[in-house]
Amino acid sequence: MRRFPSLLLVLCFSPSILVASERVLLDEGWRFQLADPADAQLPGFDDAAWRRVDLPHDWSVEASPQNDAASEGHGGYHQTGVGWYRRPLEVGETSLKSIYRLEFDGVYQNAEVWVNGHRLGEHLYGYTPFSFDITPYLKTRSNASNVIAVRVDNSDQPNCRWYSGSGIYRHVWLRKLPPVHIEPASVWCENKPHEPFSDFHLHYTVINSTDMDQIVYVEESLPEQASQSGKNRVHKLRIGAGKKVDVHRPIRLGSARSWSAEFPHLQQLQLRLLTQEDAASDAMDVVDHTFGLRSVAIDPQRGLLLNGEPIVLFGGNVHHDHGPLGAASLDIAEARRVRLLKQAGFNAVRTSHNPPSDAFLDECDRQGLLVIDEFFDNWAKSKVNRDYGPHFEGIWRDELLATMDRDRRHPSVVMWSIGNEVYERGDESGQRLAQELAQCVREHDQSRPVTIGLNGLGEGNWDRLDPMFGAVDVCGYNYETNRYETDHRRLPMRVMYASESYPKDAHESFAAVESQPHVIGDFVWSAIDYLGEAGIGRVFPPGEEARRHWEGTHFPWRAAACGDIDLIGHRKPISHYRNIVWDRGERLYLAVEEPTANGDPWQLTPWAVEPCLDSWTWSVPEKTMLTVHAYSRYPQVRLQLNGRIIGEASTGQAEEFHASFRVPYEPGELVLEGMQQTAVNQRIKLATAGETASIDLEPEQGTIAAGRQSIAFINVRLVDEQGTTQPVEDRQLEFSVAGPAEIVATGNADPTSRHAYANSGCPTYQGHALAVLRSTGEVGAVTLTARCEGLPEADCKVEFTKE
Repeated sequence: MRRFPSLLLVLCFSPSILVASERVLLDEGWRFQLADPADAQLPGFDDAAWRRVDLPHDWSVEASPQNDAASEGHGGYHQTGVGWYRRPLEVGETSLKSIYRLEFDGVYQNAEVWVNGHRLGEHLYGYTPFSFDITPYLKTRSNASNVIAVRVDNSDQPNCRWYSGSGIYRHVWLRKLPPVHIEPASVWCENKPHEPFSDFHLHYTVINSTDMDQIVYVEESLPEQASQSGKNRVHKLRIGAGKKVDVHRPIRLGSARSWSAEFPHLQQLQLRLLTQEDAASDAMDVVDHTFGLRSVAIDPQRGLLLNGEPIVLFGGNVHHDHGPLGAASLDIAEARRVRLLKQAGFNAVRTSHNPPSDAFLDECDRQGLLVIDEFFDNWAKSKVNRDYGPHFEGIWRDELLATMDRDRRHPSVVMWSIGNEVYERGDESGQRLAQELAQCVREHDQSRPVTIGLNGLGEGNWDRLDPMFGAVDVCGYNYETNRYETDHRRLPMRVMYASESYPKDAHESFAAVESQPHVIGDFVWSAIDYLGEAGIGRVFPPGEEARRHWEGTHFPWRAAACGDIDLIGHRKPISHYRNIVWDRGERLYLAVEEPTANGDPWQLTPWAVEPCLDSWTWSVPEKTMLTVHAYSRYPQVRLQLNGRIIGEASTGQAEEFHASFRVPYEPGELVLEGMQQTAVNQRIKLATAGETASIDLEPEQGTIAAGRQSIAFINVRLVDEQGTTQPVEDRQLEFSVAGPAEIVATGNADPTSRHAYANSGCPTYQGHALAVLRSTGEVGAVTLTARCEGLPEADCKVEFTKE
């Protein structure tokens, strides 16, 4: 969990300047109403009847999806509309020289902000951070109360191709700065390509907002540097009245530990702004900065180089929602997402198609997940009726720079992506915009390659994209792996990767990476299931046309269903297959394909795979023929049912590490053996479950620090007397909680469920469900109880402790 320290109040160096530096989280104590009342921005407006909420908050996920929702399938048929947030704010006695800034990590979308009735401004794009200087409008007398009001308008629909969520769904902060200060977002450590990672450039900006020239000193405290030299560096700066100084300083460490996906070592830097050269003097400002040392470079012969060594990107595309939690970006949810991705074998993600939360990138830094940070889905040409296309030419530069200012400090970010499948890709306007965006990125950061993800223009027109690809350093191919070989012969200096690939093409896509060094990775669509883009991974029964997700309505589908990991965090069989293809540790897996009514094949969209479960429990008559899939890194596999050998098959590279068997169903035990010659190296078995006997509750965390940012995930299963999951007897569950926590979400992985995730109960799906608890802020034990008609109550405990 992230900590939110306040920095020490210290003496000033000039009688007119009070020195203080502080950043406070403002997520608690808001009032919310899903309506658009008049005069809600005024300080005296009566909001007593409004609902109290703590941020991050997403109102779209709180109600059931509806067929007539304005968000349509793009937004998972969830509610949108206009909502208001209000919060009191007390800052206490302070100097008039202090600077106060209200900072938003992300609001979706069209946010308007007032303080004490003064309109500060608006922010259109829903995925980027923004801030306002609120100093002139604050009451700083003792016991004086201020009022923040935020109007969020997500009513103009559809405005996004996936589920966006609605509201203040990321953190809000109040930052207090002294009049002479180090700009926090300016601090970052840059590793140049093809240079040793221990040689880097330190960047920061010192701002003098006073009406007097100032002489200040900056102490740069870097533990590894201090341990080698025996002291910290102190530098003198002269700053004119109302001016700023940008510092760019090369630093060489004789030895240092690098950051990588396998060993994500992070460094600590402290900058202290002093009035005297003596480092022991009081500081007027202090900035603590976490960073990682690593270099990123591109080589047509060796591919992507991290710290000088080639690395393959085992990647997946991710949207920003958390299934039943919606878009609310709680830090623990972001940490869980990164952990699930790493456990599934991914070492990289592409944040499709927008900047992620800062909390997500913090976790990628800590856990070692490489990131392609993507700015935009569309440019000036719109993809849906009411997206930001008409505003793009006026906002793109500010939004791009806001993202880079925030994200360039993260070692996990290894590439900047300027767009995805933009509709200008075959036009001169697209070539112009690609050049302008790429140039803007390079002016702001030369340490990372620039990329873009493009799909084709139809038969024979692929080379028309050469000018657009020519603007970037690495070319992202969306579903165009068949172009790699011919493009390499035509353009041997081009470095490329699958910025999107179909789930079913796992072997084909990765074979291209393994055989061609200039192909640096594969990013499947998608790594995790997400809300919206309803039905993209839908399977259709025999005889029914497999419609694409943009063809007609797919209600009650609310989710995509194309992810390797499902909506509540469980890996699907395709995830295990991909990990075996990638040779990321797993060597054997067994899954059974869900049978169709007449035994004919499922009809699949390009993003769909046959529906499979790791189960030998099926509601079909005995002797019904089922298809069993064996995924294996062993040369051969052998399948047995109730002690009888069903068959053997090769599962090498030529067989794409896969074999299938047709097996007549009978209850019992299905066993798959991975074999090397005649020796059995590994065995996996599936047992038929009996009738549901109980509910199993398993917390993912045993103890958690108490606080409103703390959430606990509880995995729920229906099991028989032996503890085997029962996937075909789904039941309605009701949850209650005792102790200092509340239920904030319940749900399952069913992409067609109309369940409202904010409810305290939900049905299981294939025997599974998820409950999410949020701490009230108090310390103590929490008991979650699950009830279901005909089954005994079940409970589990989670401990919320002092930090």
